[in-house]
Amino acid sequence: MLLRTAFEQFFKKREPPCEYRIRDITVLSLPNEKKSVEDLFDALACIPSGQKALNDMAKYRTTFCLDSFGGNTNAYLEPESNRIVLSRSSDFDTRCFLLVHEARHLSQYAAGRREADAKHLDFASRLMILRATEADAQTQAFLACSEWEAQGNGAPMQRFKKHYPCIVSGYEAEKGLSGAFKGWYDDELVGAVYEQNHCTIPRLSNLTAEPSKEPFVSLKPSDISKFCEGSRIKDFENFLNSRKARSVYLLTKTIAEIYDSVSVSKGARHDPSVPTLLLNDLQSNPYARMGADLQILKTENSFSPQQTKNTVKKNILKAVAFTVGAVEKINHAQAKGKRDEKAETELRQGKERVLAATEQKGVKAFFSAYFSRSCR
Repeated sequence: MLLRTAFEQFFKKREPPCEYRIRDITVLSLPNEKKSVEDLFDALACIPSGQKALNDMAKYRTTFCLDSFGGNTNAYLEPESNRIVLSRSSDFDTRCFLLVHEARHLSQYAAGRREADAKHLDFASRLMILRATEADAQTQAFLACSEWEAQGNGAPMQRFKKHYPCIVSGYEAEKGLSGAFKGWYDDELVGAVYEQNHCTIPRLSNLTAEPSKEPFVSLKPSDISKFCEGSRIKDFENFLNSRKARSVYLLTKTIAEIYDSVSVSKGARHDPSVPTLLLNDLQSNPYARMGADLQILKTENSFSPQQTKNTVKKNILKAVAFTVGAVEKINHAQAKGKRDEKAETELRQGKERVLAATEQKGVKAFFSAYFSRSCR
Protein backbone atom coordinates (compact mmCIF):
# COMPACT_ATOMS: atom_id res chain seq x y z
CA MET A 1 0.00 0.00 0.00
CA LEU A 2 2.81 2.41 0.86
CA LEU A 3 4.54 1.65 -2.44
CA ARG A 4 1.32 2.23 -4.37
CA THR A 5 0.77 5.54 -2.59
CA ALA A 6 4.31 6.61 -3.41
CA PHE A 7 3.80 5.86 -7.10
CA GLU A 8 0.50 7.74 -7.13
CA GLN A 9 2.14 10.79 -5.60
CA PHE A 10 5.10 10.57 -7.96
CA PHE A 11 2.97 10.41 -11.08
CA LYS A 12 0.31 12.77 -9.84
CA LYS A 13 -0.22 15.65 -12.23
CA ARG A 14 1.70 18.67 -11.03
CA GLU A 15 -0.20 21.76 -10.14
CA PRO A 16 0.16 24.25 -13.01
CA PRO A 17 1.96 27.55 -12.37
CA CYS A 18 -0.13 30.65 -11.89
CA GLU A 19 0.48 34.28 -12.74
CA TYR A 20 0.24 37.08 -10.20
CA ARG A 21 1.88 40.43 -9.44
CA ILE A 22 4.20 41.42 -6.61
CA ARG A 23 5.64 44.95 -6.36
CA ASP A 24 4.31 45.71 -9.85
CA ILE A 25 6.24 42.73 -11.28
CA THR A 26 4.57 39.82 -13.05
CA VAL A 27 5.44 36.51 -11.39
CA LEU A 28 4.93 33.03 -12.80
CA SER A 29 5.30 30.21 -10.28
CA LEU A 30 3.42 27.53 -8.38
CA PRO A 31 0.79 28.83 -5.94
CA ASN A 32 2.67 27.51 -2.91
CA GLU A 33 5.77 29.48 -3.97
CA LYS A 34 4.16 32.91 -3.74
CA LYS A 35 5.32 33.51 -0.17
CA SER A 36 8.94 32.67 -1.02
CA VAL A 37 8.86 35.10 -3.96
CA GLU A 38 7.41 37.81 -1.72
CA ASP A 39 10.22 37.19 0.76
CA LEU A 40 12.78 37.35 -2.04
CA PHE A 41 11.49 40.68 -3.34
CA ASP A 42 11.31 42.03 0.23
CA ALA A 43 14.97 41.13 0.74
CA LEU A 44 15.96 43.01 -2.42
CA ALA A 45 13.87 46.01 -1.41
CA CYS A 46 16.03 46.40 1.73
CA ILE A 47 19.17 47.47 -0.18
CA PRO A 48 19.89 50.08 -2.90
CA SER A 49 21.14 47.65 -5.55
CA GLY A 50 18.18 45.38 -4.85
CA GLN A 51 15.76 48.28 -5.21
CA LYS A 52 17.32 49.08 -8.58
CA ALA A 53 16.88 45.47 -9.68
CA LEU A 54 13.18 45.50 -8.73
CA ASN A 55 12.62 48.90 -10.33
CA ASP A 56 14.24 47.74 -13.57
CA MET A 57 12.12 44.58 -13.65
CA ALA A 58 8.98 46.66 -13.21
CA LYS A 59 10.13 49.34 -15.66
CA TYR A 60 10.94 46.88 -18.44
CA ARG A 61 7.91 44.69 -17.65
CA THR A 62 10.06 41.63 -17.08
CA THR A 63 8.37 38.45 -15.90
CA PHE A 64 9.95 36.62 -12.97
CA CYS A 65 9.74 32.82 -13.01
CA LEU A 66 10.71 29.91 -10.84
CA ASP A 67 11.36 26.76 -12.81
CA SER A 68 13.03 23.37 -12.62
CA PHE A 69 15.94 22.79 -14.97
CA GLY A 70 19.06 20.67 -14.91
CA GLY A 71 22.72 21.35 -15.52
CA ASN A 72 24.89 23.89 -13.74
CA THR A 73 22.64 26.85 -14.56
CA ASN A 74 20.84 28.40 -11.61
CA ALA A 75 19.42 31.47 -13.32
CA TYR A 76 19.19 33.19 -16.67
CA LEU A 77 17.66 36.11 -18.50
CA GLU A 78 15.72 35.20 -21.63
CA PRO A 79 15.78 38.39 -23.72
CA GLU A 80 13.37 37.11 -26.38
CA SER A 81 10.53 36.52 -23.92
CA ASN A 82 11.73 39.14 -21.42
CA ARG A 83 11.82 36.67 -18.54
CA ILE A 84 14.19 36.17 -15.62
CA VAL A 85 14.17 32.53 -14.57
CA LEU A 86 15.60 31.19 -11.30
CA SER A 87 15.97 27.54 -10.41
CA ARG A 88 13.71 26.08 -7.77
CA SER A 89 16.66 24.10 -6.47
CA SER A 90 18.64 27.21 -5.47
CA ASP A 91 18.54 28.26 -1.83
CA PHE A 92 17.06 31.57 -0.71
CA ASP A 93 20.34 33.42 -0.05
CA THR A 94 21.71 32.42 -3.45
CA ARG A 95 18.50 33.51 -5.15
CA CYS A 96 18.95 36.97 -3.68
CA PHE A 97 22.18 37.77 -5.49
CA LEU A 98 21.24 35.73 -8.57
CA LEU A 99 18.23 37.96 -9.12
CA VAL A 100 20.36 41.10 -8.79
CA HIS A 101 22.78 39.62 -11.33
CA GLU A 102 20.10 38.80 -13.90
CA ALA A 103 18.30 42.12 -13.44
CA ARG A 104 21.61 43.84 -14.15
CA HIS A 105 21.45 42.41 -17.67
CA LEU A 106 18.18 44.32 -18.15
CA SER A 107 19.89 47.66 -17.61
CA GLN A 108 22.75 46.57 -19.87
CA TYR A 109 20.36 45.87 -22.73
CA ALA A 110 18.57 49.17 -22.14
CA ALA A 111 21.89 51.06 -22.17
CA GLY A 112 22.95 49.79 -25.59
CA ARG A 113 23.86 46.13 -25.41
CA ARG A 114 20.83 45.10 -27.46
CA GLU A 115 21.94 47.32 -30.34
CA ALA A 116 25.53 46.08 -30.07
CA ASP A 117 24.47 42.43 -30.11
CA ALA A 118 22.38 43.05 -33.23
CA LYS A 119 25.47 44.01 -35.24
CA HIS A 120 27.46 41.43 -37.21
CA LEU A 121 30.27 41.50 -34.67
CA ASP A 122 33.61 39.82 -35.12
CA PHE A 123 34.59 37.06 -32.72
CA ALA A 124 36.78 39.22 -30.48
CA SER A 125 34.13 41.91 -30.06
CA ARG A 126 31.39 39.45 -29.19
CA LEU A 127 33.69 37.74 -26.69
CA MET A 128 34.59 41.09 -25.14
CA ILE A 129 30.90 41.94 -24.65
CA LEU A 130 30.08 38.51 -23.23
CA ARG A 131 32.83 38.68 -20.64
CA ALA A 132 32.43 42.32 -19.68
CA THR A 133 28.67 42.10 -19.20
CA GLU A 134 29.02 38.98 -17.06
CA ALA A 135 31.77 40.58 -14.99
CA ASP A 136 29.61 43.68 -14.55
CA ALA A 137 26.57 41.64 -13.50
CA GLN A 138 28.63 39.68 -10.98
CA THR A 139 30.11 42.91 -9.65
CA GLN A 140 26.57 44.16 -9.07
CA ALA A 141 25.71 40.90 -7.31
CA PHE A 142 28.77 41.29 -5.09
CA LEU A 143 27.74 44.87 -4.31
CA ALA A 144 24.32 43.60 -3.23
CA CYS A 145 25.91 41.03 -0.92
CA SER A 146 28.06 43.79 0.58
CA GLU A 147 24.97 45.91 1.23
CA TRP A 148 23.17 43.03 2.92
CA GLU A 149 26.25 42.31 4.99
CA ALA A 150 26.41 45.95 6.11
CA GLN A 151 22.85 45.55 7.42
CA GLY A 152 23.80 42.48 9.42
CA ASN A 153 22.68 39.85 6.91
CA GLY A 154 25.88 38.04 6.03
CA ALA A 155 24.32 34.88 4.58
CA PRO A 156 24.25 35.98 0.91
CA MET A 157 27.90 37.05 1.11
CA GLN A 158 28.93 33.71 2.58
CA ARG A 159 27.22 31.94 -0.30
CA PHE A 160 28.81 34.28 -2.80
CA LYS A 161 32.29 33.78 -1.35
CA LYS A 162 31.89 30.02 -1.58
CA HIS A 163 31.04 30.03 -5.28
CA TYR A 164 32.95 33.08 -6.56
CA PRO A 165 36.14 33.49 -4.49
CA CYS A 166 38.04 35.17 -7.33
CA ILE A 167 35.65 38.12 -7.36
CA VAL A 168 35.96 38.53 -3.61
CA SER A 169 39.76 38.29 -3.80
CA GLY A 170 39.81 40.88 -6.57
CA TYR A 171 37.74 43.26 -4.50
CA GLU A 172 40.00 42.83 -1.48
CA ALA A 173 43.14 43.33 -3.58
CA GLU A 174 42.00 46.65 -5.06
CA LYS A 175 39.73 47.69 -2.19
CA GLY A 176 36.90 48.43 -4.60
CA LEU A 177 34.41 47.25 -7.19
CA SER A 178 37.01 47.65 -9.92
CA GLY A 179 38.87 44.71 -8.41
CA ALA A 180 35.68 42.65 -8.20
CA PHE A 181 35.07 43.22 -11.91
CA LYS A 182 38.59 42.18 -12.85
CA GLY A 183 38.39 39.23 -10.48
CA TRP A 184 35.76 37.64 -12.73
CA TYR A 185 38.48 37.12 -15.34
CA ASP A 186 40.64 35.25 -12.81
CA ASP A 187 38.21 32.33 -12.62
CA GLU A 188 39.49 30.03 -15.36
CA LEU A 189 36.76 27.43 -14.84
CA VAL A 190 33.98 29.98 -15.22
CA GLY A 191 35.78 31.33 -18.27
CA ALA A 192 35.97 27.85 -19.77
CA VAL A 193 32.24 27.29 -19.28
CA TYR A 194 31.33 30.59 -20.93
CA GLU A 195 33.67 29.97 -23.87
CA GLN A 196 32.17 26.52 -24.28
CA ASN A 197 28.52 27.61 -24.08
CA HIS A 198 28.75 30.84 -26.05
CA CYS A 199 31.66 30.31 -28.45
CA THR A 200 32.40 26.63 -29.09
CA ILE A 201 28.94 25.03 -29.03
CA PRO A 202 27.16 27.66 -31.18
CA ARG A 203 29.84 27.47 -33.88
CA LEU A 204 30.02 23.70 -33.99
CA SER A 205 26.22 23.60 -34.01
CA ASN A 206 26.05 25.89 -37.04
CA LEU A 207 28.80 24.51 -39.27
CA THR A 208 26.23 23.56 -41.89
CA ALA A 209 24.13 26.72 -41.58
CA GLU A 210 24.28 29.51 -44.13
CA PRO A 211 26.58 32.25 -42.74
CA SER A 212 25.96 35.97 -42.93
CA LYS A 213 27.64 37.70 -45.87
CA GLU A 214 27.69 41.08 -44.10
CA PRO A 215 30.99 42.78 -43.26
CA PHE A 216 32.17 42.30 -39.70
CA VAL A 217 31.89 45.08 -37.14
CA SER A 218 34.69 45.52 -34.62
CA LEU A 219 34.09 47.28 -31.31
CA LYS A 220 36.48 48.95 -28.90
CA PRO A 221 36.20 48.90 -25.10
CA SER A 222 34.99 52.50 -25.20
CA ASP A 223 32.04 51.36 -27.33
CA ILE A 224 30.71 49.06 -24.60
CA SER A 225 31.62 51.11 -21.53
CA LYS A 226 28.17 52.67 -21.33
CA PHE A 227 26.39 49.36 -20.77
CA CYS A 228 29.08 47.85 -18.50
CA GLU A 229 29.42 50.92 -16.26
CA GLY A 230 33.05 51.17 -17.24
CA SER A 231 33.28 54.40 -15.26
CA ARG A 232 33.49 52.43 -12.01
CA ILE A 233 36.36 50.25 -13.31
CA LYS A 234 39.91 51.54 -13.03
CA ASP A 235 41.65 51.61 -16.45
CA PHE A 236 38.58 49.97 -18.00
CA GLU A 237 39.72 50.30 -21.61
CA ASN A 238 43.30 49.22 -20.99
CA PHE A 239 42.13 46.24 -18.97
CA LEU A 240 39.74 45.02 -21.69
CA ASN A 241 42.61 45.25 -24.17
CA SER A 242 44.91 43.25 -21.89
CA ARG A 243 45.96 39.65 -22.43
CA LYS A 244 44.09 38.65 -19.29
CA ALA A 245 40.80 39.92 -20.69
CA ARG A 246 41.26 38.71 -24.27
CA SER A 247 43.01 35.32 -24.17
CA VAL A 248 41.08 32.10 -24.86
CA TYR A 249 41.63 28.36 -24.71
CA LEU A 250 43.18 26.62 -27.71
CA LEU A 251 39.97 24.69 -28.39
CA THR A 252 37.98 27.94 -28.50
CA LYS A 253 40.36 29.46 -31.04
CA THR A 254 40.47 26.24 -33.07
CA ILE A 255 36.69 26.07 -33.39
CA ALA A 256 36.60 29.78 -34.27
CA GLU A 257 39.15 29.11 -37.03
CA ILE A 258 37.15 26.14 -38.33
CA TYR A 259 33.90 28.08 -38.37
CA ASP A 260 35.59 31.00 -40.11
CA SER A 261 37.12 28.82 -42.84
CA VAL A 262 33.83 26.98 -43.40
CA SER A 263 31.97 30.31 -43.63
CA VAL A 264 34.50 31.73 -46.10
CA SER A 265 34.07 28.62 -48.27
CA LYS A 266 30.37 29.53 -48.48
CA GLY A 267 31.03 33.09 -49.60
CA ALA A 268 31.16 34.86 -46.23
CA ARG A 269 33.84 37.35 -45.28
CA HIS A 270 36.90 36.38 -43.26
CA ASP A 271 36.75 37.33 -39.58
CA PRO A 272 39.99 39.31 -39.10
CA SER A 273 39.84 39.05 -35.31
CA VAL A 274 40.22 35.25 -35.18
CA PRO A 275 43.96 35.09 -36.02
CA THR A 276 44.67 37.73 -33.37
CA LEU A 277 43.18 35.69 -30.50
CA LEU A 278 45.71 35.10 -27.71
CA LEU A 279 45.97 31.78 -25.89
CA ASN A 280 45.79 31.02 -22.18
CA ASP A 281 48.96 29.97 -20.40
CA LEU A 282 48.50 26.39 -19.24
CA GLN A 283 51.99 25.81 -17.88
CA SER A 284 51.88 28.05 -14.84
CA ASN A 285 48.18 27.83 -14.03
CA PRO A 286 46.63 24.53 -12.84
CA TYR A 287 43.12 26.00 -12.96
CA ALA A 288 43.61 26.91 -16.60
CA ARG A 289 44.60 23.31 -17.26
CA MET A 290 41.42 22.16 -15.55
CA GLY A 291 39.43 24.58 -17.70
CA ALA A 292 41.06 23.23 -20.86
CA ASP A 293 40.27 19.64 -19.84
CA LEU A 294 36.69 20.61 -19.03
CA GLN A 295 36.22 22.05 -22.52
CA ILE A 296 37.60 18.91 -24.15
CA LEU A 297 35.33 16.64 -22.11
CA LYS A 298 32.18 18.66 -22.78
CA THR A 299 32.90 18.88 -26.50
CA GLU A 300 33.54 15.15 -26.79
CA ASN A 301 30.28 14.41 -24.99
CA SER A 302 28.19 16.93 -26.92
CA PHE A 303 29.52 16.18 -30.40
CA SER A 304 30.19 12.46 -30.41
CA PRO A 305 30.08 10.72 -33.84
CA GLN A 306 27.81 8.14 -32.21
CA GLN A 307 25.01 10.71 -32.16
CA THR A 308 24.00 9.93 -35.74
CA LYS A 309 23.85 7.15 -38.30
CA ASN A 310 23.87 9.58 -41.21
CA THR A 311 27.15 9.12 -43.09
CA VAL A 312 27.73 12.78 -43.90
CA LYS A 313 26.95 13.93 -40.39
CA LYS A 314 29.09 11.20 -38.91
CA ASN A 315 32.04 12.24 -41.11
CA ILE A 316 31.81 15.81 -39.85
CA LEU A 317 31.68 14.69 -36.24
CA LYS A 318 34.57 12.28 -36.77
CA ALA A 319 36.66 15.14 -38.15
CA VAL A 320 35.68 17.30 -35.19
CA ALA A 321 36.60 14.50 -32.76
CA PHE A 322 39.99 14.05 -34.46
CA THR A 323 40.66 17.78 -34.16
CA VAL A 324 39.60 17.89 -30.50
CA GLY A 325 41.95 14.99 -29.80
CA ALA A 326 44.84 16.92 -31.32
CA VAL A 327 44.01 19.96 -29.19
CA GLU A 328 44.01 17.78 -26.09
CA LYS A 329 47.50 16.47 -26.88
CA ILE A 330 48.82 19.99 -27.47
CA ASN A 331 47.27 21.18 -24.21
CA HIS A 332 48.94 18.40 -22.23
CA ALA A 333 52.31 19.18 -23.79
CA GLN A 334 51.98 22.92 -23.13
CA ALA A 335 51.05 22.24 -19.51
CA LYS A 336 54.48 20.63 -19.17
CA GLY A 337 56.23 23.47 -20.98
CA LYS A 338 56.75 21.37 -24.11
CA ARG A 339 55.56 21.13 -27.71
CA ASP A 340 53.91 18.19 -29.42
CA GLU A 341 54.82 18.74 -33.07
CA LYS A 342 53.00 15.60 -34.19
CA ALA A 343 49.80 16.83 -32.54
CA GLU A 344 50.27 20.26 -34.14
CA THR A 345 50.38 18.55 -37.54
CA GLU A 346 47.27 16.56 -36.62
CA LEU A 347 45.54 19.80 -35.64
CA ARG A 348 46.18 21.32 -39.07
CA GLN A 349 44.97 18.12 -40.71
CA GLY A 350 41.90 18.02 -38.50
CA LYS A 351 40.82 21.52 -39.46
CA GLU A 352 41.21 20.61 -43.13
CA ARG A 353 39.16 17.45 -42.61
CA VAL A 354 36.30 19.34 -40.99
CA LEU A 355 36.23 21.81 -43.88
CA ALA A 356 36.23 19.00 -46.43
CA ALA A 357 33.46 17.14 -44.59
CA THR A 358 31.18 20.19 -44.51
CA GLU A 359 31.60 20.68 -48.26
CA GLN A 360 30.01 17.32 -49.06
CA LYS A 361 26.67 17.48 -50.86
CA GLY A 362 23.38 17.03 -49.10
CA VAL A 363 24.44 18.39 -45.74
CA LYS A 364 21.60 19.78 -43.67
CA ALA A 365 21.50 21.47 -40.29
CA PHE A 366 21.72 18.61 -37.85
CA PHE A 367 22.40 19.91 -34.38
CA SER A 368 19.48 20.34 -32.02
CA ALA A 369 18.40 23.74 -30.73
CA TYR A 370 19.25 22.25 -27.35
CA PHE A 371 22.82 23.37 -27.89
CA SER A 372 21.97 27.06 -28.27
CA ARG A 373 20.58 29.05 -25.35
CA SER A 374 20.35 32.68 -24.43
CA CYS A 375 23.15 34.50 -22.67
CA ARG A 376 23.17 33.37 -19.08
